[in-house]
Parts: sequence; C-alpha cells; structure tokens
Amino acid sequence: MKKLVCLLVLLLMAHGAFAQRDLAFVNQQVEAFTKELALQGIDTWIWTMRYCDGRTEMFRMPDGTNCFSKGTYYEVYLFYTHSEGKMRMKKFDNCGTFYPFDFSDDTLLVQLNDNWSSLEGEEVKAYQEVVRSENPELRTAIHNCRRKLSMTKDGQQLDKMYNLFDLVEDTNLNYKMNKNLNLIKLEDQMDQLIDQTTSNLNRVKQ
Repeated sequence: MKKLVCLLVLLLMAHGAFAQRDLAFVNQQVEAFTKELALQGIDTWIWTMRYCDGRTEMFRMPDGTNCFSKGTYYEVYLFYTHSEGKMRMKKFDNCGTFYPFDFSDDTLLVQLNDNWSSLEGEEVKAYQEVVRSENPELRTAIHNCRRKLSMTKDGQQLDKMYNLFDLVEDTNLNYKMNKNLNLIKLEDQMDQLIDQTTSNLNRVKQ
C-alpha cells in the first residue's frame, strides 16, 4: 500500500505542482487564525480536530495544483462569534483553509459558556468490555480515529482528546457515561453544524 501511495505521489509530481503538508502546517494555520481573533477582541472559540492515523487525502486545488496530505490527513473546524454577532465556522486542513461559513444560531458557544465549569473536569473514559466469561475476547480491529477538542474562554484554554472507539455502544461499560458528557454533547452539536456546510465550503486560493 505504501509503495502504491509513493508511486501516486511521483506521478502527480511529474504532472504539475505538488504539495505535501503535515500536522505542523495545520497547527500553524489554526494558531495564526486564533491570534487574529484575539487581536480583534474575540476571546471565546471552540475547535475540533478529526483524524484517523495513517489515512491520507489528495485534493485538486483551486489553482490547478495537487495537494496530498503528508502522513495523516487532519481537518479542523473552528467556531467563533464574529464582530457582527453571528457565529462563524472556519475549516483548516493539510492543504490550506476554507472561506468561513455563517450560522444564524449560536447555541454551540452558549453551551460552551454555560458548561465551562463542568467541562474542566470531564474526560472520556476508555472503552471497557463487559466481562462475559473468565476468558478474554479477541479483538482484531484497529481503532485509530481520534478527536481533539480545544476550547478557549476569557483567556482560559481547555484541551481534550479521545478515541472514537470509546463512544461505541456495543458492550462498552462506559458508553452511557461518555455520551452524557458535556464535551461529547458539544461534539455532537458540531457534527450537526458541519453536516450543514458539506456542500457550501470553498477553499481559499493559496
């Protein structure tokens, strides 16, 4: 599989401009943007990073060049209140940024503010198998999809990270507790908002 990916990369490089960007590039973009928000007097925002270890993506960019994620593909969705009072979302990934998208409802940021105290102490518990016998059960699936959640309010920052497998119901003893966490409810709200923008986001030309 790796040989196939390398061959594809070489072919793309031979047929036009090509870029590979990693997690450091994504982090730099997000950090630069949040610094801009702070300079504008915006002090509350929340972003979610989604990725699956080893999953790569390739994109045709607006200028006709190709971009292939270097290693794992990362996407970040950042929600904040614009100076006009609307909640906005901006997307970032290995290949650049997208134009912001406005929402009429800012419930997400209201929930962040209202539940800040409880969010500070919340952590997603790891998947715990219901013991059905004295013999261990064999699991062969690899669960490598993760979420990172970063919340900022009045200069304070909270960072949380978890594996999506921890939210699987199945025979998970911690499923109900995890699903009732405010941070998971925030993620669920973001999922719904992101779904609304699927066909409405456009890349910023680099």
